[in-house]
Amino acid sequence: MPAIQQVVADFFAKEPLCRLNPDEVVALGAAQTAHQLVNGDSDNGLLLLDVTPLSLGLETMGGLVEVLIPRNTPIP
Repeated sequence: MPAIQQVVADFFAKEPLCRLNPDEVVALGAAQTAHQLVNGDSDNGLLLLDVTPLSLGLETMGGLVEVLIPRNTPIP
C-alpha cells in the first residue's frame, strides 16, 4: 500500500488523501446509486449503466480464450 501511495503522489505531484475509510467511501457510492435508482433524478448528470464485470469468451483449442465481450461493456 505505501508503494501505491507513493506512485499516486508522484503522478499527481501532491500527497494523496489517506484519512478516508474505504468502507465509508463504498457505502457513500452505494447510497448515491440507490438514490439515483429510486428517485430517477436525471438533473445531476449522473448516468448509471449495467456493465459486464468480467470479459466473456470461449475457450479454443490449446487452452486459449477468444474474448467475445470485453470487460466493462455496457449491457443493452
